[in-house]
Amino acid sequence: MKTESYVVQLFHKGKKWNLPVKVEELGAGFKISARVEEKEICFARDDHNGLRAINHQEDFDPQFLYLLASEIQRMYQLSR
Repeated sequence: MKTESYVVQLFHKGKKWNLPVKVEELGAGFKISARVEEKEICFARDDHNGLRAINHQEDFDPQFLYLLASEIQRMYQLSR
């Protein structure tokens, strides 16, 4: 099992966020997650080859989750 860790930075509603992200290789798949306010938000691929949050949607603003998913995907692509 291989694990990569990143810190993604984003701005949302005037606040700067530095968030730890982990990408864990689990056999043929991956677990992609970020820690936000003591919660682990997990992400899955959507129908457009992007990422979407699969938990805690009710705990965070949809725009925040979208920005976080976009930044995770950008950082992961830069590492390839």
